[in-house]
Amino acid sequence: AIIESASRRTRLEVDALTIERTDASHATIRVEPRVTVPSSVDERIVQCDVERVQIPTFDVDPHTGRTRMLHAYLQTPRVPARDPSRRFALVEAFYGGENRFDGNAQVLCAAGAIVLSPSVRGSAGFGAEFAALNDHDLGGDEVVDLIECGRYLAQRFSLPPRRIGLFGASTGAAASLIAASEIPDKIACVVTRGGRPDLAGVVAAILRTGA
Repeated sequence: AIIESASRRTRLEVDALTIERTDASHATIRVEPRVTVPSSVDERIVQCDVERVQIPTFDVDPHTGRTRMLHAYLQTPRVPARDPSRRFALVEAFYGGENRFDGNAQVLCAAGAIVLSPSVRGSAGFGAEFAALNDHDLGGDEVVDLIECGRYLAQRFSLPPRRIGLFGASTGAAASLIAASEIPDKIACVVTRGGRPDLAGVVAAILRTGA
């Protein structure tokens, strides 16, 4: 980081974010890439258009008295499927919703997939209380969040349930399998990496340790 100060001017630069304050009540925020690539290369690498969305889940936020909203990044193919009946979507399980370039999502978008990366309960970046919502409930309500994310995709893109799948690694792989076992007629597929296929063992460990 670079910090410069003068009598009435402060400049703070962190990575690609520049904040300039000219007086006590006004500031300018500017975001600029430190490294750029030729547009011809960018077009071949970046296959997703990204949108930040809020997704309603099943319970009420006690602080607002309203339906709890989940943060997510929705990544849609820059070149959508020509035949709408062939559109499909995948929900990342978990923890998603990170503000980063996701190479896996680019590959999926290039294949025509809509990719949703949500921050289900237990995710970092939204305060200690939100991060602790799945304490002693691993494999519980955060899996319901995933199911609600699938419902969001079905409604937004008019997708039948059998065109929506789940994917994840490690604990996220287990969550994908648990969700599919809860609603097997509404999940098209599950893709796991480094997962936990012995769900009975997972549940037994949760009950034993209170994770």
